[in-house]
Amino acid sequence: MSLLITVSGVDCSGKTTQIDLLAEACAAQGLRTSTRWFRPGYSDRLDHIRERIRSRRANALPKAGPSDERDRIFQKSGVRVAWVIMALTDLTIEYGASLRRALLRHDVVICDRYLEDAFLDLRFRFPELSGLLEVVRAGLARVLPRPDHAVLLNLDWELQTERAIAKAEPFPDTESVRRLRYDAYQEFAQGRAFTTIDAAQSIDEVHSAILSLVGVGSKA
Repeated sequence: MSLLITVSGVDCSGKTTQIDLLAEACAAQGLRTSTRWFRPGYSDRLDHIRERIRSRRANALPKAGPSDERDRIFQKSGVRVAWVIMALTDLTIEYGASLRRALLRHDVVICDRYLEDAFLDLRFRFPELSGLLEVVRAGLARVLPRPDHAVLLNLDWELQTERAIAKAEPFPDTESVRRLRYDAYQEFAQGRAFTTIDAAQSIDEVHSAILSLVGVGSKA
């Protein structure tokens, strides 16, 4: 039976590094391993569709990436609702079909972010639809694959801020947005859905803690 491991966490908690290390450890044990990253509305399938539309009608969609034109279009309530419907369809295909296929083909599937992260993003971007999004999230949680291990990497606010400054993202979130996300993950950390690991430890210590949790084997 395949093992589904999801890795969530606050910004700059080292998710990508730990997912790469975990995948390497699984492969070293001879396990067929797949890693997946997904954000609703930004799958390869939708990116491909958007590019085809842009190639046929230059002004049909705004260009990819932040822009004043994109912000103006997304102020329209009809556009916002349509985008959320598209994103939820994308999410259902990804986690309801693509992920299930991956679980059939691999011994271990590691997801960078999962259902709670996806809906957190959507609630922040479309707060006026929070009620509907929560109903959909609760329904999908009952039917989508349930993680065998849901890891949450956590940091205190000061260390996260230091790492964010050092990372120097080209399009960083504002401090208020980072704080909202941070507070949401603190709520997750208090619940039972996740196993929380202190990401302020060294990379090796965090990696060892994850290996111990999922039972793959000790670090070489």
